[in-house]
Amino acid sequence: MQLRSVRQLGFRVLYSRGSLWAAALMISACSSSTGTLTVTWTLASSSDTTLCTKYGVTNVAVLVKDSSGNPYTNTTPACSALVTTDSNVPTGTYSIAAQLLDANGINVSNSIGPIYVSVTSGNTTVQNVDFPTTSINTSSTTGSVTIFWTIASESADTQQCSTYGAANISVALFGSNGQQYGDKISAPCAAETTSIPNVQPGTYSLSAQMVDTAGQPVSSTFSAPNVTIKAQAATPQFVNFPATAFSNIKGPTDAGN
Repeated sequence: MQLRSVRQLGFRVLYSRGSLWAAALMISACSSSTGTLTVTWTLASSSDTTLCTKYGVTNVAVLVKDSSGNPYTNTTPACSALVTTDSNVPTGTYSIAAQLLDANGINVSNSIGPIYVSVTSGNTTVQNVDFPTTSINTSSTTGSVTIFWTIASESADTQQCSTYGAANISVALFGSNGQQYGDKISAPCAAETTSIPNVQPGTYSLSAQMVDTAGQPVSSTFSAPNVTIKAQAATPQFVNFPATAFSNIKGPTDAGN
């Protein structure tokens, strides 16, 4: 048996090569008793990063506590990252709590959690945190746009709508990048007004078109290139569909032709 000498606490001690390997394996086993904890998040059960902008969210505060209730990590990754990971986490039970923050670090949601997870040796634990729309406070960070419309510069009452074959109005909002902001909204033609709530402050373009009961266009598209939305404010947008916008429908000016 081959022996090696190691000085320990002032004394020379003899070890076999096998015992040194065994000790090395024990140390390795002890050092591997960690895992990885990955936290992901969704807004309204969606991984669409444009919702971060829609709801005015810049960062997500993620607080991880150990089984004793002591903070283990407290991070604020970008909302659009949708994930944060802690490596070399000692095995055990942890709790996760998360909250949405705006650009000023102000909370714009309720805190979600605690959610309890277990980290096991050599494995990756993945936990998603969802922020339902009911948990997100949009009133202080967003505005709205209210659309008013007329037909041939007159009130869009039931008779006018019927004359031009317009059952509903379809309205869409577009961001500065040209991408549609949220979903199109629809309202009865005779309602004469509708609104788009929870819009992040900024400059948008708006398009509106009259459609029939089947959703087919009966008018040309009205476009407003600069609609400015401010927080906690309702921006009015007036839309008029002239008779000439209804090229396939005979309006009052076409009568008798």
